[in-house]
Amino acid sequence: MFSDYEPPPSTSFAMYAAAAPDDNSPLGTTLSNRLMLTGETDTMSYVGNNWISSAAAPEHSDEDRLSARGYSGEFLVGIYDPATSTVTLRVAPAFVVRRRIKALAEQSLAISSVLDGDGAQDYAARMLARRDLGEAFGNRKTKLKARNDDRMKVNTENMTDIMATMREGIETSSKHMDSADAVEAAAKAAQAIPPHNEQAENPREAYAIGDLVPSSILKAIDITNLLLASSPEAVKQGLPVGGPAKSKWLVGKAWEAIQQVNHGSSVAAPVGILKTSTGGSVKDDGKLRLTLCLYAAMLWKLYDEKMNVGRPNDRQKLLEKLKVDENKHGRMIFAHLMDTFAEKMRSTHRYNVTPFTETKCLAYFAAITLHINNFSVDVKELAKDMGIESRRLGDVYKSLGCTPSSASVRSSSGEKAIKESRLILKCPFTIPKPRRGPAKR
Repeated sequence: MFSDYEPPPSTSFAMYAAAAPDDNSPLGTTLSNRLMLTGETDTMSYVGNNWISSAAAPEHSDEDRLSARGYSGEFLVGIYDPATSTVTLRVAPAFVVRRRIKALAEQSLAISSVLDGDGAQDYAARMLARRDLGEAFGNRKTKLKARNDDRMKVNTENMTDIMATMREGIETSSKHMDSADAVEAAAKAAQAIPPHNEQAENPREAYAIGDLVPSSILKAIDITNLLLASSPEAVKQGLPVGGPAKSKWLVGKAWEAIQQVNHGSSVAAPVGILKTSTGGSVKDDGKLRLTLCLYAAMLWKLYDEKMNVGRPNDRQKLLEKLKVDENKHGRMIFAHLMDTFAEKMRSTHRYNVTPFTETKCLAYFAAITLHINNFSVDVKELAKDMGIESRRLGDVYKSLGCTPSSASVRSSSGEKAIKESRLILKCPFTIPKPRRGPAKR
């Protein structure tokens, strides 16, 4: 077989077989022999074998010999007999033929003979004499090349000691390195997504509420005024001003939670296949859902006002916009938001929302909305309310392990079903690995 070339038609080939292992056995060229196919022209030589390793020796087992051929199966040659109009198939060996240029082979052989034994010393002496001649009678370019060659020489006399010193330094440094588990734990802590449990059996355990919102903050958030709301319009008055108060989605979820608390029934609460129980009463579940709605609204407002958290005066205004200024624990809630979703600049009282903390704020917001809406979210509707690209918000949910799904829901008139695309969190789930390298375009 010739891989990417074809020898001239006039090339003559000859085949040779290795001696049989037994003197009594025939020396014919059979498939059990190691065969060599050779051919040559005035400028090229061709050599091919039907075995590619030493395992082809006759003393090896048949399985080893077959694996040493370098190909599986058998190659057949068909011979057509026009007298009988029949084709006879014969098993034939396959040769991978390599080509070599005779002139280059002879030159390589000459160089190797010079570099072997005493020839190496003679060659080095000739090169040194040639350099001395160039230094004495050469032009400026030749002398410059000789000096550059001297500068590039490497003294290998102490290389063994140098390698030993480097090895000792590497071993000493590696003793103080963290283990693989510690490195993995540090990498997880540095992620923008909330702490998660990939071995969770239900979505509520995947992102525990205690990991999303500290228990002290949950207790400090006051929902008393929201529970007094008599309509969705009144709910808007209790949410942070701006985007959260204008969001049909968030206001609707808060109103459903209020109905659940006041009426003691979960009829108004969204029902889905992913709904789980907190283990408490229906009213307690409604209060928790309403508290999460208010906390999500704070994160939303913080994301909208990310450019206005630097100076103390701006933070005072943001405190009022979050509607926690009248809460006795308002300062504690605001300090928690700043410490978690903003970075304090060194030696100053200024804060800065970096791209990392901005993404972290969105990730925590997304995880909380999953709890609010039974771990199924219409990203397009929510992204429209927030005024950001649905693709970006969808990437945040996917980074939490959510997967796309479509569900059939009734239209407002109740006449026909409409397919609605959602992102849902199902267990078991997998966190996508971070992308490496430049983004694809």
